[in-house]
Amino acid sequence: MKSLPNLPTMTKPDALALTGRTHHHLCSEVERVHLGAAMHRDVVAPFRALQADATSAGFDLRILSGFRDFERQASIWNSKASGELPVLDSDAVAVDIRSLSERELVFAILRWSALPAHARRATRSS
Repeated sequence: MKSLPNLPTMTKPDALALTGRTHHHLCSEVERVHLGAAMHRDVVAPFRALQADATSAGFDLRILSGFRDFERQASIWNSKASGELPVLDSDAVAVDIRSLSERELVFAILRWSALPAHARRATRSS
């Protein structure tokens, strides 16, 4: 079994980065396009190493979802809460949100979507 590489220490995220209210901690636009999603700049090199190892082992490792800023995450949340986007159950089947209490609706949305300012992608606080 291959040993894990020494991973670089990530810069400590600040409150703005943790709540999706800044982009200063993200990779460059060129890296975002190449990777297919925005991610923390300190994660790019380790991810590329992992991706290369995966390719060598016959896997096609890709990022399907990356950083979303506060406004984007709020838009997704609000669209689900209003019924503009489907709210899915554990089997990815649409739920009739009209039959849910407010509390049930919140937990149904949380099954697949983080609250705005609470998504923790590519941070040590995950």
